[in-house]
Amino acid sequence: KFKLLQQGHEPLRVVISSFSYANGKCLTQDNGGGFVFDCRGLRNPGKEPNLTELTGKDTHVSDFLASDEEALSFIGDCVNMIRNSLPLYRRKGIHTINVAFGCTGGRHRSVWCAERSAALLASNPGVEVVIEHKELQA
Repeated sequence: KFKLLQQGHEPLRVVISSFSYANGKCLTQDNGGGFVFDCRGLRNPGKEPNLTELTGKDTHVSDFLASDEEALSFIGDCVNMIRNSLPLYRRKGIHTINVAFGCTGGRHRSVWCAERSAALLASNPGVEVVIEHKELQA
């Protein structure tokens, strides 16, 4: 079923963003398709004094979440859901889908989930991944 992703003239674009629920959802709207995942159930590295000022792109935060079985399971489930939907979107002629990860502040868990899922999805043939971090851009 994934061979379908290689067909066509342009890759399927997956726009992955992180955002803060505290500041409200701010999602890319190309065709309205995609997913929103709530990361607030994961352990919060922002509550750790030595990680508060860092982001999900920093090694220490990444190591914190990557050592958490629940976080790994969560992101694995999210990526499987997204990956399994890609051929369905392609078949319908949709060229862009949106994936958003939200957490309280939009700087730790959601950023890590966006980065991790992007790395896992980028290896799919016929897929172009774009990452946007709403709170890190502000």
